[in-house]
Amino acid sequence: MGLGKTVQAIAVAYAFRKEWPLLVVVPSSLKYPWIEELERWIPELQPGDINLVENKSHTMGIGSSKVTVLGYGLLTSDARPLVEALNRQNFAVVVVDESHYLKSRNAARTKILAPLIQSAKRAVLLTGTPALGRPEELFMQIDALYPKRFGTWSDYAKKYCNAHYKWVLWASETVGLSWSIQSGGVAPAAQPDHDTSSQSSRCLLSCRQRSASGSPLICPKRPQRRPQPASPSGRN
Repeated sequence: MGLGKTVQAIAVAYAFRKEWPLLVVVPSSLKYPWIEELERWIPELQPGDINLVENKSHTMGIGSSKVTVLGYGLLTSDARPLVEALNRQNFAVVVVDESHYLKSRNAARTKILAPLIQSAKRAVLLTGTPALGRPEELFMQIDALYPKRFGTWSDYAKKYCNAHYKWVLWASETVGLSWSIQSGGVAPAAQPDHDTSSQSSRCLLSCRQRSASGSPLICPKRPQRRPQPASPSGRN
């Protein structure tokens, strides 16, 4: 985007060079441009000081190099040897370019990279588009830098994304609770609807408890809607 993020991140990383090793995580298409920029702005780096991880089995250079550069595409659930090598290295300085790649808390790359960022002494996350669509996409980036600063993901979603349970009717004609998150903008958390019926309150609590246990969100006390028979022609 031409904002100078790369050179600023390199300057910050260089300021803490005595704490290296340095880990740089980038999109696959930016691996070589990043190496060129590192060599340009830190000319004291020797060719053997920068290790480019080419594939998931390329782990030998991680433990002996000052700088390790790898792409997001290698951070997958089947990259166990690579992940173990990264964890053993104990990177004190981590730079993550295009950090919005961490928007999904369930993605394998997020589960692998977030602990590396959290355990680093210095971490820099770079992005020109921190949230592509929803406020919830910011959470993993914030939590990687400041763990638990905004509580859990559910706490954050309720406060900043208007997350709440709502009744839905599924295709199977079953009534249940669905977790709803506002798709855009930031709104205060919605207040729950209070039903005068104690049975409805117990029903809502029962569904929430079953949701936490991992069971299907089917409410045993909520009446199910059944299809009505078609009226004979000529009758209302």
